[in-house]
Amino acid sequence: MNILKAILAFAALALVSAHPLDQNAASALQAVAKGTQDFTIALHQVFREDASSNTITSPLSLEVVLGMIAQGAKGTTKTQLQQSLYLPADDDVAKTGFRQLLAPLKSNGNITLDLADAAFLALDFQLDSTFQKVASDYFKASTTNVDFAGDTSGSVDTVNKWVEDHTNGKITNLVPGMAVVSIQLTGVQLKYGTSVGDN
Repeated sequence: MNILKAILAFAALALVSAHPLDQNAASALQAVAKGTQDFTIALHQVFREDASSNTITSPLSLEVVLGMIAQGAKGTTKTQLQQSLYLPADDDVAKTGFRQLLAPLKSNGNITLDLADAAFLALDFQLDSTFQKVASDYFKASTTNVDFAGDTSGSVDTVNKWVEDHTNGKITNLVPGMAVVSIQLTGVQLKYGTSVGDN
């Protein structure tokens, strides 16, 4: 457990050191990086309890998606998300920290790393415009309305096309063609990475 803490602390320090930031941005990044570290350790503890299974998770992926949702939540839900994710209570600090955390996570030299987030919403489900701007500007997330009820097949195709486009064709048909989509919101968070020589 101490090794995991040391690795996460080093990664956060490397992010701060590699990209000179103003004091507010640096403080926000440190707060979110610390929250991500604490969330990673807590999540690891949960999965450790079931030693009979092998589980691969991406705590950062969960933290980013749920952190974005926390930006749009209110009341008890917002408080519970912030506490569970170890996020700062101040939305401005949290969203600035996420922006700084995500900024350097991109392709570099011989390595391709693409992070992509999207929310696919039912036609009659409208997001608050302020939340949409936060999702786009701070979390690099897009939102698309699709006709889950009237055109399930077309909606599935839209999601699958988005996934395929954002993984350079490496992931196709994430959502099976016969899937019955009966939810108001589908979120997709992808982390795709390759290095030179990967197919």
